[in-house]
Amino acid sequence: MAQRSATFHVMVLPSSIQLLRAEANHDGTVVRLEYSTEGVIVDVDERPAAPAETPLPDTSGQLFNLDGYPAFYREFAGYRELSALAWYRSDLTVTLSSRDRVNAPLLIDIALELR
Repeated sequence: MAQRSATFHVMVLPSSIQLLRAEANHDGTVVRLEYSTEGVIVDVDERPAAPAETPLPDTSGQLFNLDGYPAFYREFAGYRELSALAWYRSDLTVTLSSRDRVNAPLLIDIALELR
């Protein structure tokens, strides 16, 4: 599984949420997990936090505080709509996204389930 290839501790969702796919890039610095929950597909991309990485406030999105770390939610309209939540933890940057019609509360709930 992708957890063995990763160079960091991969946060995963509980086994009650169906994991569809897990993959890591060739050097183990990026992991992508695909889950099915509540009738939607959610991608979870994880990578180690860059030392100088500071999230810039996104005026077109919503700012949240998740477990003491900033997170930004944005919706992208167009041919293929996308909802995304970028969570900037001290150890990881986690991006949750879905092309299904999901809202900030669902992605936040899913982010907070990661362990």
